[in-house]
Amino acid sequence: MKNKANILEAVSASSLLRVFNHQAGIVLWVKDKDGVYQYANDEYLRHFFLHSQEDVIGKTDYDFVPKYIAESFLADDKLVLKGEEIINRLELVSFKDNILDWYLTDKLPLKNSLNEILGTIGITRKVDTIKGPQVPEGSILKIMSHIKENFADNLSVVEMAEICCLSVSAFERKFKKYFKITPTEYILKFRINQVCRSLAYTSKSISEIALECGFCDHSYMTRQFKKVMDCSPTEFRAKYL
Repeated sequence: MKNKANILEAVSASSLLRVFNHQAGIVLWVKDKDGVYQYANDEYLRHFFLHSQEDVIGKTDYDFVPKYIAESFLADDKLVLKGEEIINRLELVSFKDNILDWYLTDKLPLKNSLNEILGTIGITRKVDTIKGPQVPEGSILKIMSHIKENFADNLSVVEMAEICCLSVSAFERKFKKYFKITPTEYILKFRINQVCRSLAYTSKSISEIALECGFCDHSYMTRQFKKVMDCSPTEFRAKYL
C-alpha cells in the first residue's frame, strides 16, 4: 500500500491559521525577519480596533504600541530569530485601550523545509481566561487584581499575605514562583508602566504623575524610573512630543 502524503504538507498555512479566528481571547500574529506583520487573527484586529488584514500587513509594532513596548517586542523577536522559543511567559501587555493586564505569551521561530528561519509566530492570551499549572492560582490572581485596583496606595507585603491567608515567607515564595520577581518588584514594575502611559498620553506634570502612580515624590519616582527604563521621565516624554 502506497504511503499517503502528510496532509500538513499539502494545505496552506493560511488555512491553518484561520482556525484561530474562532478562538475568543487568543491573539495571534505572524511577522517576517524584519518584524513586519504578515498575518494577524481577528482577535488581534479587535484588540487594536482595526477592520481588516490590510490594516496590519506591512506594518510593525511601532504602528500599534508605544515605542517602549515596541522595543521590548523587537528584543523578543531577535531572540526567536536566533532559534530560541518563548513559552508560557507571563508579561504585562497594554493594547490600544491602554488597559494594562497580565498575558501568557508564546513566541516561536517559523522555519521552512530546509530548517531556515523565515520569521516568527506569536500567540498571547489574558491570564484570567485560561487554566493550567502555569497560571497563578486563585489567591495570587486575587492579589494581581488588588494591586491593579490599588497600585497608587501604600501596599505592604504583610497586607497582601493576609489577603492570601499565608505567612509573608510563604506568600513571597508562591508569588515568585509565578512571576520570577518579588511582590515589591512587581508593584514597582506596575507603577512604572502606569507612569509611562501617563507620560505618553497626558500633559500632567511629572510631580502629579508621581503622586497618582503611588510614589512619595517626584525625585524618588525619577530615580526608580531611571533604573527600570534607563532614561529619565523627561527624556521618555520627549520621545512622544
